[in-house]
Amino acid sequence: MNRWIKNSLPWFFLLLVAGNVAGQDTRTIDRIIATVNRTPVLLSEWEDGVRFEAFSRGRPPQSFSEEERRAALTRLIDRVLLLQQMQADYSPTDGEVKARVLEIRKQLGIENDEAWRKLLQEYGMTDRELVAAAENQMKIMRFVDLRLRPTIRVTREDIDQYYRETLVPDLKKAGVEPQPEDRLVPRIRELLVQQRMEAVLEDWLVNLRSQSEIHFTLESGPPSAKPLPTNSSETLLQHP
Repeated sequence: MNRWIKNSLPWFFLLLVAGNVAGQDTRTIDRIIATVNRTPVLLSEWEDGVRFEAFSRGRPPQSFSEEERRAALTRLIDRVLLLQQMQADYSPTDGEVKARVLEIRKQLGIENDEAWRKLLQEYGMTDRELVAAAENQMKIMRFVDLRLRPTIRVTREDIDQYYRETLVPDLKKAGVEPQPEDRLVPRIRELLVQQRMEAVLEDWLVNLRSQSEIHFTLESGPPSAKPLPTNSSETLLQHP
């Protein structure tokens, strides 16, 4: 059942806010690859974003295609735009960040400390850098959630329709007996809220891009305009 309903933020949020690892590969010769309303975007930030996305997907960073790398650059630009909209501190507590890192580790299925350190090393990250990335991720998630959630409305009719027309057919197709709707109402409501927040966020970002001065160097871009497509029913609500 959890494959279809997960109490987490949408895949778009994950891909939008993941990244900004504190450290950088010492082999990278840093340079400005873009400016967003005169805020410089560095090559190291782009490489960090690709590295963190690769880590969260369990893929080698070098396996990313040029299209995927440019999509990561698009998401980096979007992060900068959102950070420029913040007029308050949305930072999580140290305890919340620690819990998030433990959640990432659990989702990756790594319990042994030595295996965890080895995995981080394979991706060129340290514990401190991962903590910084998680903190940045949570800060933007919190800002977006507080900004957009109050604008979203989900009715009981919406929940009934999703259960009847989407969830039940998907589960039966997979050979899984669906639970009674009443037991799933809170989770379906949250899923629909997140789906609609995703659409509102994308519209907001389109507006921010159109109103901003975004310039790319010859080497970097411009990047692709849209995130890469995903299997919406299963990856819509996944954390790293």
